[in-house]
Amino acid sequence: GIPIPVLVVLLRPLGLLGGGGGGPSPPLSLARVPALDCEFEELSLAKARRYHGMSLESTRELAASCCDGRRQVMMVSRITAGGAFDGRLSEGDVVLRVAGQPVTRPQEVERLMEKHSSSGEAVEWKVLRSRLQVDASVQPSVRASDGTVRILVFNGIVLRPTPRAVAERGGPVRPHTRPGEGLYFWHIFPGSPADTFGLSAPGWLVQVDEEPTPSIDGLPEV
Repeated sequence: GIPIPVLVVLLRPLGLLGGGGGGPSPPLSLARVPALDCEFEELSLAKARRYHGMSLESTRELAASCCDGRRQVMMVSRITAGGAFDGRLSEGDVVLRVAGQPVTRPQEVERLMEKHSSSGEAVEWKVLRSRLQVDASVQPSVRASDGTVRILVFNGIVLRPTPRAVAERGGPVRPHTRPGEGLYFWHIFPGSPADTFGLSAPGWLVQVDEEPTPSIDGLPEV
């Protein structure tokens, strides 16, 4: 199941928690939900000290903050390309502190980043990178609805700009795979020309007759 604190963070900006005095809920298109532009994996304190050069002082501080008895830290496993963390953090960074507080769980990071998201100011992270402690200023990130505004059907291919959720799956970063860019397709109508010639979804349409198709506006011109 999904922990209640996670649901609260998601539902509050949407006005779906109730108890709001009966006022109107904001349109979903205007709602903003805090998010992290990275993913973590667990790393034991013993491995962090042995293989990443974590100091004894940091090890003791993080061990004391492990409230559930698990002696572990977080290591950045993936950065969302083009996100707020891109160029600020690196894959393999071991997280020591966020906003001056020792953190050992993703929920703790989310709470601290959400706390600072309203001010828009950068949050200071202290990470262990290549056995050295590094300070990084990270801007809080929020998500808004990137619902489909426009689609285009071309030879049976249903096309739209790349959704953020697709871009965050990982894989090679190309100009057409960034959120809001390119021509992403997820469905092909059976019996259409594209289906007849064996095209399969999902994928990206990047050119037609050697002409690049970088956007949904450029395809009709091509």
